[in-house]
Amino acid sequence: MEELRGGVCAACYLEKNVLASVRENVDLEVCVHCHARKRGEVWVEGHGGMEPIVEDAVREAVQWAKVVERPRAQIEIVPEDERNFTVHVRATGVAEGVPFDSALRTRARVKNGTCLRCSRVQGGYYEAIVQIRRTKRAIGKEEMRALKSLASRFIERVVSEGDRNAFVLRDEEVDRGLDVYMGTTNSGRMLAKQIAQEFGGKTTEHAKTVGQKDGLDLVRMTFAVRLPEYQAGDVVVVKEEPAQITSVGAKTVQALDLRTGRLKHIDRDAVDKALVLRREDALDAVVVADLGAELQLLDPVTYATVNVIRPEGTDSVGETVKVLRHEGELLVLRPTR
Repeated sequence: MEELRGGVCAACYLEKNVLASVRENVDLEVCVHCHARKRGEVWVEGHGGMEPIVEDAVREAVQWAKVVERPRAQIEIVPEDERNFTVHVRATGVAEGVPFDSALRTRARVKNGTCLRCSRVQGGYYEAIVQIRRTKRAIGKEEMRALKSLASRFIERVVSEGDRNAFVLRDEEVDRGLDVYMGTTNSGRMLAKQIAQEFGGKTTEHAKTVGQKDGLDLVRMTFAVRLPEYQAGDVVVVKEEPAQITSVGAKTVQALDLRTGRLKHIDRDAVDKALVLRREDALDAVVVADLGAELQLLDPVTYATVNVIRPEGTDSVGETVKVLRHEGELLVLRPTR
């Protein structure tokens, strides 16, 4: 005997109860610049094309009865024009043990809008500036590219983690450094800390009142990142021992001893007071002979033949190597990677 639900058979139960429904029109607002969709008062990331955005909106608009288990909506979208779509929904599930399969239809209507983030970008809005400078020297081209790339990757990660209002409005190369204009104070502070961590710098911050809105002060933050005079690839001479920097940490510097070929860690305070030989000042020295543990080079200044230690990590060398001169001694640099 067939089990009854609410005193009726399965067929009558399905006829009597509305288990899935969708309103006649599903209206959605989509940003014309980035295809984000407005959900209530919040903008959510779009998926590039319009049809996936419409599908998400319609899927969210389907209403299910509380008794429905394992609800599933299969959606077919038929474009009418760029802003209107006929949408067919096949709604399936199980209600009180009774499987059901309902055919629904709606019309999605797209309204153009501008999300908060794009509105701010279009209006040139920013809340913070990250100012990056290197002590006693300008930031080089390679390092400038690395800093810009870091900022771009950082924003992509922050946005992917849910902060849509974080953005880089623009970056400007200025005398001896780089200024990055940030959409939010928090993202500016986080970017400054990440740059300091990866490039071995120190940060300070200060606020400036730039106006008022609704009786409240509008504050713009400046996050200053001061990078040390030295960077990876440079040579520092600490206690008459030259070493090539491989990485800069918050408290120590990892460097390759150019006389022993061994890696070591040097306290930042000692490195800050040390003589710095810049990699950009290195000269090409012709390799006369490869002697295994040593290289025989032609001094690019005196043209004398000299033997020098082969730096760690140089299993093979070319016709020339990069060298720096310190008190008449040639220091062979480790190749950059």
